[in-house]
Amino acid sequence: MDLSSPSYRFQVRAGWLRIALAVIVCVLPTGGQAPKHRLKPTEAAIRHYEKLILAGDLVTPEGWERVSQLFISAEPYPQNGEIQVEWTGTNVMGEEWNNGSRAQVDTKWNDYYGTIDSNLRFKSEFSTAIPMVESFTLVFVPRRSDGNAHAASDAGQGQWKIDTPLKFRIADLPVAITYLERMRDQTTEPTLRRNAERSIKALRRRRNGCGVPNPC
Repeated sequence: MDLSSPSYRFQVRAGWLRIALAVIVCVLPTGGQAPKHRLKPTEAAIRHYEKLILAGDLVTPEGWERVSQLFISAEPYPQNGEIQVEWTGTNVMGEEWNNGSRAQVDTKWNDYYGTIDSNLRFKSEFSTAIPMVESFTLVFVPRRSDGNAHAASDAGQGQWKIDTPLKFRIADLPVAITYLERMRDQTTEPTLRRNAERSIKALRRRRNGCGVPNPC
């Protein structure tokens, strides 16, 4: 099995979810929201990443370049790569550990919907969103003395970056729908246009089911 594939990534997430449900649900505050607190630099880095996903940055080359600044490395923008459809607006996150140079931040209750392939087909094994539990490992990158490093996050001394290469395109429901509409309008290929229309309808049905706490 390809450990870097989206399908394996989701299987790992699903495994975490099964383990976490019994342990975590009982300690979450009413309504599934964590108490508001000042974000630590590592948590702020993950919050920034998730907001860029919601803004649609991971489905454009320019946005991909911006998001890549939050990672230790990034692959070239995957123009025809698969898109994972997710909602990443959770407020439930926390730094699990931090030794000064490396850290781990966990997020809970983002939603996974499925994928859009290179032929604009939306694929999902589920009729509704699947809650996710994710763990991010970060590494502290000191600011270079020449001053050309990306904006620092830790008292001006450096930046926390996600310690994996940026590989996957990700979009939430509204961004995915807009992307499909754009790709449909840009092509004259009947099959692609038909696939896009079907996918748009499927995603709109899921968006109509969005509500509290996830407004999609």
